[in-house]
Amino acid sequence: MKRTWLLFLPLFVPVTGCAVVAVAAAAGAIGLVQYDRNKAHRDFEVPFEEAYQASVAVAADLGYPDVVVKLHTPTEGEFASGEDLWVRVEDHPDGFICVAVRVGNFDTEDHRRRSGLFLNEVAKQLGEDPHETSGSE
Repeated sequence: MKRTWLLFLPLFVPVTGCAVVAVAAAAGAIGLVQYDRNKAHRDFEVPFEEAYQASVAVAADLGYPDVVVKLHTPTEGEFASGEDLWVRVEDHPDGFICVAVRVGNFDTEDHRRRSGLFLNEVAKQLGEDPHETSGSE
């Protein structure tokens, strides 16, 4: 009986994608693209507003119509374009900015690809190599 309980214990420990990225960043993995279903995350060592504005510019450059700002504070921002694009930018106390992108509603290879391409474009906007230390889970 005790062993059965231990098997279900990990189900009660929620971990968000950016929290996983925070651990990776603490280990020195800035620039690593990680995927959680059809959502991709990447950390940047730039000021928050610079990362946020770069993300908004990329959405426009890639042709996403009618970007709607859901949240914009000095430490976090979120915007969307219809049901196809969702972007969240967060300032973390460890000195990095996490940009999370979800494209589409389902976990498909194409949605993962498009999320990764979005982050590559953000990296270019920020003057970083889009392929530097990139990889996936």
